[in-house]
Amino acid sequence: MMPVYPNLVAEVAKRGIRVSSIATILSISSRALSNKMKGRTAFTWPEACKIKNNILPDCEYEYIFAEHTQPS
Repeated sequence: MMPVYPNLVAEVAKRGIRVSSIATILSISSRALSNKMKGRTAFTWPEACKIKNNILPDCEYEYIFAEHTQPS
């Protein structure tokens, strides 16, 4: 399954950031974060802000959360 937020996934991988670290910052489980990154559930605005400000401060929101649309 292709991630809904490929730029977020790519930046996290490129920087060697652990998904569990992001989940901790967001105060959610790794499973909940995985569901959000796969588009099963939505990121809240506070979660998006934490990702932008604490994890990817040099990236714009539009880039981080650019969506990959799944083919129908």
